[in-house]
Amino acid sequence: MRKNQTKFSGVISRIRQFAEDRAGSTAMEYAIIAALISVAIIAGVTSIGNSTSANFDNVNTTLEGE
Repeated sequence: MRKNQTKFSGVISRIRQFAEDRAGSTAMEYAIIAALISVAIIAGVTSIGNSTSANFDNVNTTLEGE
């Protein structure tokens, strides 16, 4: 019976250590921030790409008309 109690207390101890460990939550916060920044960059690059493509189409149309 004591052996099972020792294993159980070891499990409880590890759960407490995991709950008190803040390094994992900090890493997760940084990952979320990085993901949001990536989404913003992708949206900006896509918008600039569409605008640039439209400008080149206008230049092409103008040059073909001459």
